[in-house]
Amino acid sequence: MNRPSPAAGRRFVAACFKRVESLAQFPRQGRMTPEAQREDIRELIVEDHCLIYWTDGERVRVLAVSRMLVILPTFQKIRMAALPPKIIHPGGPPNSNAGLDKP
Repeated sequence: MNRPSPAAGRRFVAACFKRVESLAQFPRQGRMTPEAQREDIRELIVEDHCLIYWTDGERVRVLAVSRMLVILPTFQKIRMAALPPKIIHPGGPPNSNAGLDKP
């Protein structure tokens, strides 16, 4: 594993500050976090990190900055829960005559 360089760290912090500064004009630009399920807890993506923040529409407070690798397993569970429970085959289930032109 490569150690991050100080220059890369400075670039990342600058990117975080730039995104946070944009919240002054558009405090609800981030999406609601699926884990919190609250309108006032939102997140922005900065490189491979998730910047989680609170807003009341006027004020903004950064709550956490977390690597996406930590969040992805939760996201995967949510994504899997949203999938349909079974595959629907066109013309009916396999091995049936549904959808065939036979009487």
